[in-house]
Amino acid sequence: MKFVSQALKAFYAAAAALLSGLGTVLVDSTSISDVTTYALGTVVFAVLAVVVTLTITPRAPSVLAMMGEQGRIKRLDGYAIRSVLVFFVLAGFYILVFDIILQWAGIIASSATIIAIIAWLLHTILHPGSAGTTLRKFVLFIESIDESIFGNVVRLFHDRTTVLFGIAALLAFYPLSDLGVFLIPYITNIPNTLSSTFTLGTHTPLAALAYDAFNAGYVQGTFASVAYILNALAAVIVLFLPALYWYRMFRKRTLTLTPIASAIFLAGATCFLLAPAFTLGRLSTTDTNLVGVDIMTRPLAGSPIVAAVLFALCVGAATYLLARRFTVQLSLAAIALTLVFLARYMMLYFLDVWQELLREALGFLHNMSAISLLAGILFMCFLTISVIFYIGALAVYFYEIWVSLWHEHHLKKRTLWLH
Repeated sequence: MKFVSQALKAFYAAAAALLSGLGTVLVDSTSISDVTTYALGTVVFAVLAVVVTLTITPRAPSVLAMMGEQGRIKRLDGYAIRSVLVFFVLAGFYILVFDIILQWAGIIASSATIIAIIAWLLHTILHPGSAGTTLRKFVLFIESIDESIFGNVVRLFHDRTTVLFGIAALLAFYPLSDLGVFLIPYITNIPNTLSSTFTLGTHTPLAALAYDAFNAGYVQGTFASVAYILNALAAVIVLFLPALYWYRMFRKRTLTLTPIASAIFLAGATCFLLAPAFTLGRLSTTDTNLVGVDIMTRPLAGSPIVAAVLFALCVGAATYLLARRFTVQLSLAAIALTLVFLARYMMLYFLDVWQELLREALGFLHNMSAISLLAGILFMCFLTISVIFYIGALAVYFYEIWVSLWHEHHLKKRTLWLH
């Protein structure tokens, strides 16, 4: 099994290089002009689908077994049906899992890795004797991720009863990854690989915006700085919560937040509603060659900064004082805000990616050559998978949250009845 896993990883690495980095998260529009590359990618996937159909007998647990394709093929038309399903599985795994991981990992590593190295160096300076032990533990932790987390997530796609939960995991990865793409550079002023492609006026670090606010006076600058901090805290939490909620559902834990987490989040969300420092948009509408969601910063000039900060701090203080008595209600408020954000966030992703894939697919099919037809088929396959994933995954995530809250509610009622 280890050899098969390594072989599949090597194949997808070659396919990723072959397909020039197409993805549903970030698509470089300038690379989508190479028709031959995508036509060859279609042939590679098609040949592999036929080879898998003729040489491998799917058995449970597996993705094909979950789709009803289990055991030997008994009818002649079954070979064609299974080959098409394998083709869609390969394309779906590539565009929804492998390509996303490749692109986002490369982007996040440029900023997140720097922070991790700095943190480790600081720990080494403060505790020189434990440097080797700390590094060894960190390496062992990274190695354990594949078995303890990734392996369990992959197994979710092998069973019809858990496949929806696995789809929700993919959805939670999107906003989480933007912590490294946007929020870390905004907060730390450490650029990533995309900084050169962004318009500086709409992607200015928060420290620079706070410094400019002092031009209106020290009082205004101080309150503006606090407002940027509250906005940043709210943005970090709301991008992190979808993944946290999924992990807690995965571990069968409650979705309630700690009093301090609820207080910080609701205070930051209040400040954002009154004096927003961030705006969401579509990357294709900017001067970049990328598609996806764009998180932009904006100056707070003209906003009721003083009133917004004071009211937000009051909300945070009240939340912390009432959190022990109204833990469930405040957690529900945080969940509601997170789901509203997630819905808007994923719809922006869907619109941007769908529009770009459709435009490219129609452009390929319009040429009516054999190579363009093959490339168009691959893009239509990507388009179909993306439509099903974005709309279906959002509905699935909302459903899983509702089911988890329903179980929590009835478990609490049962516990109270037993007492």
